[in-house]
This record gives sequence, structure tokens and C-alpha cells, in this order.
Amino acid sequence: HDITGDGGNISGFDNATNTGYGGTQRTGDLIVKNSPWVDVRAYGAVPDWDGSTGTDSTSAIQAALDNASANGGRTVIIVGRFKITAPLVLPYKGWLVGINSSRYRTWSDAAAPPNSEIFNAGTGVALSINTLAGYRYKIADLCITGSVSTSHGIQSTVAAHELFISNVILRGHGGDGINAVAGSSRLTDSLILNNHGDGIDTLGPLSISNNYIQGNNLW
Repeated sequence: HDITGDGGNISGFDNATNTGYGGTQRTGDLIVKNSPWVDVRAYGAVPDWDGSTGTDSTSAIQAALDNASANGGRTVIIVGRFKITAPLVLPYKGWLVGINSSRYRTWSDAAAPPNSEIFNAGTGVALSINTLAGYRYKIADLCITGSVSTSHGIQSTVAAHELFISNVILRGHGGDGINAVAGSSRLTDSLILNNHGDGIDTLGPLSISNNYIQGNNLW
């Protein structure tokens, strides 16, 4: 059963390999490029990071974010591990959401479902919010990991009002898990673990509930 949207904006295939008109070849999956939900794979992102090697998906994920924001959509990270090497910029009113973010998987429970993960293999921040006086950002159901060589997990350098972070794992970053200079934020159901800076460093009001924040400031 094939599904092909106008100009190949939707290419979905069930148990077959096909190419829709103007679309990208996919197998046994549904890839959405221009709709309320934008799949990063439609722009070339590949979830093949294995801990040492993998495709650099930075530009592909950024293109998906920019397209979704321009068209009032949401950017989706499927289950898998995506490598980035430079900061992703969350656009005005941007939403970046995964499919799954399991604390148990993070704690090496092999039986737990795999996560939707972005691994920062660069040296800067993983996710940046730098749009002046931005509103209504959301990051949810996502695992964002780094290393001692990186900076913060999520950083807001402007007054990002109504920044909502839900069911997000921020682990192993060289800086803070969350670093925000101003604005109002809400953090729920998240895990902030083993970052080398603070778990959270913010100068603006922050509402937190049902989070696990431990083992940070490893320097």
C-alpha cells in the first residue's frame, strides 16, 4: 500500500521499496516532509550513530526545523541515534519532539524501548534558542546527549518565554544540562544526569515537577 503526496511530500511504503513521484526512496516506513509533522529523515538525517561513527545529520535536522517553523509544523525525531556536530537552532515557536525518551534505557536496561536520541559530537551546545523574545518553544520525548568536549545541552541566550521541556533526557554534556539567561520555562518529567556543568543554570523563573536531577557538576 503506497502513499504519495503531491510532489513527493509524503512517501510511505508497506513491505516494499518504491519511489513516489518526486519523492525519496524509503522502505516499510512513512516519511513526511511538508505537513504539520516533519520527519527529519525526509531532509537526509540518518539514525546510524553507533557510539563511534555515524552520519552527520546536523544540516538535515536544521532544515527540518526551519521548514516546520515556517509552515507552523512540528519537527519529529524518530527512534534511533542521530549525530550532530554543530548547534541546532530552535526557530521561533519551534517544536522538537521525539517518539520515546526512556529513563530505563538510559540506565542501560536493554529491555527498555530505544530512545529518540541526538548525540552532540561537536564542541558547542547541542540545542540553541537565540531568537529575540521568542515564545512557545517545546522540546519533548527526546534524549540529548553529549561528551566532556561539548558545551551545554540546551541553551537559551535570549528571553525565551514559555519554553516547555517535557520527558527529555539531558546527559553527559560538558556544560550545563540546561542554561538559560532569561525568560520563563517549565520542566516536567525529565532526567538531567551526569553533566559536567550544573544540571540547570537559569536566571529566569522556572517551574519544575517530577524530574530526576542528579550527578551533575562533574568537574
